Amino acid sequence: MDMILLGKKIKNLRKGLKMRQEDLARDVVTRGYISQIEKGNAMPSFEIISKLAERLNCSIAFLLEEEAPETVSLPPSIPAQLVRAEQYLESNLLNEFLNIIKSIEITEEEADLKAKQQLLYARYYWLSNDMEKAYEYIENVIQHAPPFDYDIRAKSYNLQGQILYRTNQLTEALKSFNNALLLTKQFTVDKLLYVDVLLNLGVFHCHLDEITSALTHLLEAQQINLQNSAFYKSGEISMTMGVCYKKTGNWEEAKLQYQQSLLFFEQTDNKKLKAGSLLNLGILYKKIKKYDESLAYIEKSIESYSLLSDEEGLINSKLELAELYIDIQNIEEAERICDDFLHVNMNLDLKAQLNILIGRINSCHGNLAQALDHFFLARTIYQQKQAHKKMSELYILIAEAYYHQKDFETASYYYRQGLPAQ
Repeated sequence: MDMILLGKKIKNLRKGLKMRQEDLARDVVTRGYISQIEKGNAMPSFEIISKLAERLNCSIAFLLEEEAPETVSLPPSIPAQLVRAEQYLESNLLNEFLNIIKSIEITEEEADLKAKQQLLYARYYWLSNDMEKAYEYIENVIQHAPPFDYDIRAKSYNLQGQILYRTNQLTEALKSFNNALLLTKQFTVDKLLYVDVLLNLGVFHCHLDEITSALTHLLEAQQINLQNSAFYKSGEISMTMGVCYKKTGNWEEAKLQYQQSLLFFEQTDNKKLKAGSLLNLGILYKKIKKYDESLAYIEKSIESYSLLSDEEGLINSKLELAELYIDIQNIEEAERICDDFLHVNMNLDLKAQLNILIGRINSCHGNLAQALDHFFLARTIYQQKQAHKKMSELYILIAEAYYHQKDFETASYYYRQGLPAQ
């Protein structure tokens, strides 16, 4: 399928529905961009194609399908191959993506197509958790993409922000996200990209406990979806809003948002994020001391992560279950879970959580020196990650351990360290 064929399909479907270009473009792209697509002068991204297919009441496959000429079979155009590669990425079919992307030969003179190819490689390495390679490709796109290709630049800054956030380079991540926001607000035609940037900024500010900023971005993303009659990443938006409300102690609103996210993920059959919503509800009910409900949701999340063979999600769920057991004084079960993970490789956040749980178990047994050893191991991780709020909560546990050792002076010091900043 080349751009001319795609344009003809879209134009014929639109006219068959007696739809104006303005109606098809509304809150997705500009009318002018639809005109360029229909003339065969522009190749939209897979995200835009999927949205147009929905509005035209046809399948994405129909729009992307090649029509064989009667006489000679020509290879698909490079833009069409890049869209197909993007489709494989969206479907997480990484091997299929590599097969097609490696077969696409683009010269350095075709700067716009080269930038799209490099961006797809960056997304591939991002999905493969190779942050170093992903960042290398993104830097190359930002340096060499045509200056007025605003969509590519916005997508690149957006992904660069995600990579920097994942690698805990928070100041630089914020700069990248803000660059992406500026471009999507002022120049790009891709409304779905705008929603994605707002979501990432919401996640970022929520992580920093800047809840007002986080909710501002998330509510704007919801509003764009509403104007567009779309549900793009609505589950992720609701889930992040749930985290924001939980952090402020607004339990009812947090529960509502988590339940909403669970509904979205069930409807879209997103099993991994559905498992995350189940876990979030379990944690929420644990916080408000509704332990039976908490146990039910955490066990469902454990089952879901097990079926997905998602090791990190499974460890996280089981550690939350261990914390629940400590809260209800079932120390033996909590200890059994923690013992299973003593020699398992895990990320720093989970390692800190495990050390805190082992510290709490030791405190319950009266082994205060051992408890403090584990608390300080967790503190080292939180200092490294600049997790100030978690560090404050940890200081209270440290203070309590010193208090029970009757070291009141040291206990007082750590109690003060755990007080919220004025």
